[in-house]
Amino acid sequence: MKEADELLQNFCGNLIEKKRYKIRYRRKTWEIDEFEGSNCGLLMAEIELNSENEKYRLPPWIGAQVTDDNRFYNAYLADHPFNTWPAEHQQ
Repeated sequence: MKEADELLQNFCGNLIEKKRYKIRYRRKTWEIDEFEGSNCGLLMAEIELNSENEKYRLPPWIGAQVTDDNRFYNAYLADHPFNTWPAEHQQ
């Protein structure tokens, strides 16, 4: 157990903590990630489509589109936690 803990500390860096929920909306499954720990307060939703041209409706609870924003990738969030961002960037 001690060796495993040392490996985790030396090679895993900062961990991303989150709970994942699945919600059905208009015959599609949305995966909602509720981040915890140093990324607490961040919620992200994603949907798997059959093709990039597939039409779908956004649920009313969806916020800003962040697909192409690298700040929301897990690798970035591990090194730059959401709760350290300036308030204007958390919108």
